[in-house]
Amino acid sequence: MKNANNKPKQHPFASLTSEEKDTAFKSIYADYSVTILKKIQVILEDLQLAEEARQDTFIKVWRSMEQYDAEKGSLYTWLVRIARNTALDTLQTNKKPTKSKLFSIEDILTLPVDAPEVKDEMGLRKLVAKLPEKFRTPIELVFFHGYTQVEIAKELNLPPGTVKSRYYNALKKLKKMVKEQIKC
Repeated sequence: MKNANNKPKQHPFASLTSEEKDTAFKSIYADYSVTILKKIQVILEDLQLAEEARQDTFIKVWRSMEQYDAEKGSLYTWLVRIARNTALDTLQTNKKPTKSKLFSIEDILTLPVDAPEVKDEMGLRKLVAKLPEKFRTPIELVFFHGYTQVEIAKELNLPPGTVKSRYYNALKKLKKMVKEQIKC
């Protein structure tokens, strides 16, 4: 990126001395570590894994501080994105039988699901695949890729209200499909 004088844009942390970077990092950690832990724990639902993922998150932050660009978003948003991606990586790495917000659609649908083909991820993907595209896309992006509704709105260039309404309509349709599958 270049500024008005056609010079390369400097990122906020790029010109810091080593000592200044240490001080800035300590301040970031003090200000955001508790909040980041909470965000990660929502995804992982395991405090020990969440604490490890928080540590990994802040290692990534330390290594990439010079890449932070205030013009693309707030420091908090940047940190949360790194934390969310780290938490999702942790989920992939630790495929323990712990419940994850990304794969617990039966909790969201508030149904007692006994059919194993619905509970497993592939069964869920098969049901989601039957939805019309405008409803399928938000569900896939949330449950299988970890997007937020705001991120989906930006990705699909849609108003957030449209994404929210399609998402909740998709959940209703999935609930009906799960009920029908249980009856069979």
